[in-house]
Amino acid sequence: MQGLKTFSGGSMPTLSAAGANIPPALSDEARADGSLEPGKTAEYVFVPAGKSWNEALLVTDRAIVRRSPGGVRRYPAWDADLNFSFFRRQDDRGVVVSAGKRGRPDTLYLGLSGAEPGALSSAIAAAQAAHAPPK
Repeated sequence: MQGLKTFSGGSMPTLSAAGANIPPALSDEARADGSLEPGKTAEYVFVPAGKSWNEALLVTDRAIVRRSPGGVRRYPAWDADLNFSFFRRQDDRGVVVSAGKRGRPDTLYLGLSGAEPGALSSAIAAAQAAHAPPK
């Protein structure tokens, strides 16, 4: 039951949206700062509770992009070596991404509430399934 408890309670994300539910203004802002490459469209956007759009995680058909005031971090999406790890440490929850066994882990978010990792993990799993090669 620990897993269920980890993803419950707390604040809901400021934004957890897919497709047509992504605000066009957010996409425009992300294009203007280079977070979204020309011709790319965000399939999913996540913004933690209490954060602004400049803290968004954008998922496109080719990349996972973490926007932050310090700059943009981009990871190749759907690479077999891409690994998302959701963790809970006492009262802190977060998500780390790494590319491959030797890839340096990068903490995308810390301080997520219980509901936020659940929303993000569900969306990432759905996106990965949508982009999985046919069997």
